[in-house]
Amino acid sequence: MLIDIAEFDNRAKRFRYSYGPGEFNIQDESLICRREPVCDLSIVRKHEEVRISGSLVTEVSASCARCLIAVSIPVDLQLDLIYHPVVESFAEEPDLELSYQDLNLSYYANDVIDLDELIREQIQLALPVRVLCREECRGLCPVCGADRNRETCSCAGKQIDPLWEALAKLIEER
Repeated sequence: MLIDIAEFDNRAKRFRYSYGPGEFNIQDESLICRREPVCDLSIVRKHEEVRISGSLVTEVSASCARCLIAVSIPVDLQLDLIYHPVVESFAEEPDLELSYQDLNLSYYANDVIDLDELIREQIQLALPVRVLCREECRGLCPVCGADRNRETCSCAGKQIDPLWEALAKLIEER
């Protein structure tokens, strides 16, 4: 969904949008949107600067990094983002240093802000770097693939990766 910023001025306008089934695509094959995003936003435009604040609620499913089981992750965010128009001179300076204030700063072109892209970005930033079903997850056996949370396999210690053989010999010599 595209937001035409020409429709907004220096007075805050409330904007609520609920995506319909299948309308939102997270564009990341490792993530599944379990509950369509709902946005309750306030949009204010002061000259060229656009401020978008409000909330974003959804639920995402991702695979556990250790055992690959689906993990449901609720996302309930408070947003406060500033948009400025794209400046051509940025292309000439590829190594700009970002300040803390720049972390909530994005850019728009042609007086349009892509709400879908904003939501995708915020969801991905809200997710943990490493998704785990639980902290003590034992993962899958690297040899037979058994889920070590549910069953005990007899593979433990049988095969050593050739890259680690020298280290295993040092440990045995102790």
